[in-house]
Amino acid sequence: MLYRLLWAAFAISLIFSAQAETQITVRGLSESHIEKMLRSLEGRLYYVRNRPADTSRADDAAYYVKRHLRLEGYREAEVDWELPGDGSILLKVNDGTRYLMGDITVLKADGTPASDEHKDYVLQPF
Repeated sequence: MLYRLLWAAFAISLIFSAQAETQITVRGLSESHIEKMLRSLEGRLYYVRNRPADTSRADDAAYYVKRHLRLEGYREAEVDWELPGDGSILLKVNDGTRYLMGDITVLKADGTPASDEHKDYVLQPF
């Protein structure tokens, strides 16, 4: 009985160790930007990384990266994917122009600076 339990545990550990993490490579961005982006998308890319690379998972990864870039202000971002054949996913990024708001000054009707309460109201997310 103990032999069977040990054999089952060994077989399960072989199955899990045989599934290597799918490598996602990003080209077209700086290394620091890639590292920061992949760290923030870690939860969303968990499923993609823990399954074999295929077209649907590559498309999912490209979608998440493109959405992340657009939220960072890269409204013209384009992300194409490729499967190099070594079990990894290659994402080719063209980030385009970044749009930023710049400095925002909130004034009252008489031209004096607004209180923090007014600033929070104006600058809140949509």
